[in-house]
Amino acid sequence: MSFDADYKLLKISLYDKVLIAVILIFSVLSLVSFKNNAERQRKALVYLNGDFLQEITLEKNAIVDLHLYDGSMKLEVTGGGIKVIESSCPHKLCINKGAIGKRGQAIVCAPNRVLIKIKGVDSKHDAISY
Repeated sequence: MSFDADYKLLKISLYDKVLIAVILIFSVLSLVSFKNNAERQRKALVYLNGDFLQEITLEKNAIVDLHLYDGSMKLEVTGGGIKVIESSCPHKLCINKGAIGKRGQAIVCAPNRVLIKIKGVDSKHDAISY
């Protein structure tokens, strides 16, 4: 093969450049979209007696009051996590649990019949088997 034939094989055409540009743009947009979806899905779901009560976003710091059948609870959202800071239950085990913020974590208050569960995509595990 001559030098001219080798040069023609290595030359990038306009179509090659367009294809590379499209792939790069698609890749960047996919990464940005994935990051935004992950941030939007960080929420705590609150259930009372098995029924959905409230959805709380973990991105903004807040204090949330829950008025229950036989009492009340106060939740604090800080730093991407949620914890119980006041509860009308006798043993206060839900307060001792501390803050949760990763998908799959939960706080249960049996006397008040409350379940707080994290929904999101920020877990390091693909799946958990029990």
